[in-house]
Amino acid sequence: MADGYARLTHKPQAVIVHVDVGTQGLGAAVHNASAGRAPVLVFAGISPITQDGELRGSRTEFIHWIQDVPDQKQIVAQYCRYAAELKTGVNVKQMVNRALQFARSAPTGPVYLCGSREVMEMEIEPYEIRQADWEPVELGGLPSAAVRKIAEALAGAEEPLLITGYGGRDHAVPGRLVELADTVRGLRVMDTGGSDMCFPADHPGWLGLRYGIEEAIRTADVIVVLDCDVPWISTQCRPREDARIFHIDVDPLKQVMPLFYIQAQHRYRADALTSVEQVLALLKSGEGFKAQLAGEARDKKWAALQESYKKRLEAIAVRSQPLENGDFGTSHLCAKLKDLCPQDTLWAIEAVTNTFFVHDSLQPTIPGSWINCGGGGLGWSGGGALGMKLASEYEAQQRGEKGKFVVQIVGDGTFLFSVPGSVYWISRRYNIPVLTIVLNNKGTWKNSLPLNSFDSGLTLPQAGTPPASPCCWSTPTASAPTRPMRISTSRSTPSLTTLASRRPPPEVISLPPVSTRRPTWRGCSRRPSRPSKGGRRPSWTAKSRWAARCPAEMSVYNAGVLVKCRRRCIKSKC
Repeated sequence: MADGYARLTHKPQAVIVHVDVGTQGLGAAVHNASAGRAPVLVFAGISPITQDGELRGSRTEFIHWIQDVPDQKQIVAQYCRYAAELKTGVNVKQMVNRALQFARSAPTGPVYLCGSREVMEMEIEPYEIRQADWEPVELGGLPSAAVRKIAEALAGAEEPLLITGYGGRDHAVPGRLVELADTVRGLRVMDTGGSDMCFPADHPGWLGLRYGIEEAIRTADVIVVLDCDVPWISTQCRPREDARIFHIDVDPLKQVMPLFYIQAQHRYRADALTSVEQVLALLKSGEGFKAQLAGEARDKKWAALQESYKKRLEAIAVRSQPLENGDFGTSHLCAKLKDLCPQDTLWAIEAVTNTFFVHDSLQPTIPGSWINCGGGGLGWSGGGALGMKLASEYEAQQRGEKGKFVVQIVGDGTFLFSVPGSVYWISRRYNIPVLTIVLNNKGTWKNSLPLNSFDSGLTLPQAGTPPASPCCWSTPTASAPTRPMRISTSRSTPSLTTLASRRPPPEVISLPPVSTRRPTWRGCSRRPSRPSKGGRRPSWTAKSRWAARCPAEMSVYNAGVLVKCRRRCIKSKC
């Protein structure tokens, strides 16, 4: 959740975990925050450093010895921008601010602090520090000579290409890239899916999201790599030998990657937005560039680019059509989602190998609307989607507006990695509604669930009984609990409008694990003297019949199922 919130707002979030085991429990989450450049501060305690009562906070529990490790921060240090131990309380504010400076300075990412109980319980004199002194490091732009080199190369290129991955983190960058593509007509832009929507799909220069494999890489004579970790995969797709390549990045050396290099002739550590604006300003103001960027030859390039874009969209439309028997794939489902969901929907994407199809069909155009995991740790999107929704609602409230609709699109195995039990408990407990789409290729989930129990919309699938392919959930609101729904044919997709309305009408949510408690009744004027014949716990049929008879607001806990009736009780007995 902290990761999703931080990515959407660019504001650092804090996570507190328990000593070494809690730190290990973060697992892939720290990797994803590092690869996705999410500013998150993680704090953990460490085992007390005294055992004979020398200091307040000395060891008092058996586990204090078991959880004592040589260097706890090294568990996650290689994924963090900064990792340190708090050794005293007298400078704790400075240490926290130093960590946040690292988290917020490009490349942004997670930081880690830990401290013993003695430090946490230390008595200190209250003090204040000036927060204005702790702003993050600001990057500058390109040297003037570099600006001219890049502008000349783009203006004179036959097939210019720009590759980016994190440029869209700054929501002003996509607009500037559009302006650059309009100025250098014929420029194509490829997004490598670092984490954000970097270039809108409604521009003719859009090549979509590709993981380092695209024909334009092989044919381009000038390539600008802008804030990108993996512009191409050399064994699969290599630029031509005579291509002029410029690499602009907040971290062009990729200091956390033991192996990284690209055959760029020029490398610059610079801010993406500032760099693009510098190049744009020179292209528009220089008389020589104006002549190069106009004329019949440039008009032909622009026409060819538009024709290529048209064919790309037509190919996507063909892939998005269902089969004659009603079966369909990811492309059709996502095309329907694009039509049914609000235009400003926030997409939390963890579709793994389906990501290309999802991006091609959704065709995002609004900066900040598409957030991809960015890392390789599966299970990010469950909490990430909740964090995005929480951030959207809170930020909108500050402006007197309403938060945006959030959709999580996730593979079936990845869905399980997200710990859905915790995700949906938090979603219901704190009223954070999202729409979850599970892309089930039946590789993780087989058809082991009885269709009637799933199609009824009564229960979330229990362990070992996953839904058939594909399916979706609406995460609950206070008045509308979670409801699963299977979408098996193209004729079922219009029912997604119910979920997109934000107020689905379900009545039952499963509450695992199975409970052995007797039913409890709330809100009724009289408790039933006997739950069923013979005093046995009610069966499904009996329980459903009671719910239908009693118009009171009540809850029946049995076999892990919560049944709710929202009307007031108007009868004297159930």
